[in-house]
Amino acid sequence: MAIEDKFERVAWVERRRKCKDDDSDAEQVLCRVLERNPTYVVSPTPDRRTNTKEYNLDNYKLCAIVSEHDAKKAGAEVVKQIESPLLSGLLYPGLQALDEQYLGVDFQFGGVDQRKIFTFAELYLPRLGYAKRAHLMNTMVPGLAGGKMSSSGPNFKIDFIDSPEVVEKELRAAFCEERNVDENGCL
Repeated sequence: MAIEDKFERVAWVERRRKCKDDDSDAEQVLCRVLERNPTYVVSPTPDRRTNTKEYNLDNYKLCAIVSEHDAKKAGAEVVKQIESPLLSGLLYPGLQALDEQYLGVDFQFGGVDQRKIFTFAELYLPRLGYAKRAHLMNTMVPGLAGGKMSSSGPNFKIDFIDSPEVVEKELRAAFCEERNVDENGCL
């Protein structure tokens, strides 16, 4: 069984278990859909360490000490910047920082677009009494349509689990600018 199938099955079992305890209309509709087609759930269940009373209390503490400016600045490269930002985009840097503590990591690896979130974590985790973590960054892999790689549309990226046929199809549809070696996703 492939790893994504295991995650899917675990998520489906968790959702089914929750269905028996939840009697809201929306949940019951989702439960009926899952009964007929469990493949609708494709993501792993949230880690239980980040779904605790302590995690949520630390999130509230962060909300009490982080300014809107700092939250926007930390998420500037990874959260869509709009005139009236959604609360989720402002919470994202803090939640990612808290994950370092609650998932028990010694370091976090990410692209250079994560730099401001890493700086945010280095600043705010010690204020909550937690240790600083090391942060490792790599350059961004160019997307197949030019610019930063994105999963928001077809033919922008190649997944590790894509079949050879899908990879070939996506490469044939990719933008490949002549003499551009640095920002060429095909290379």
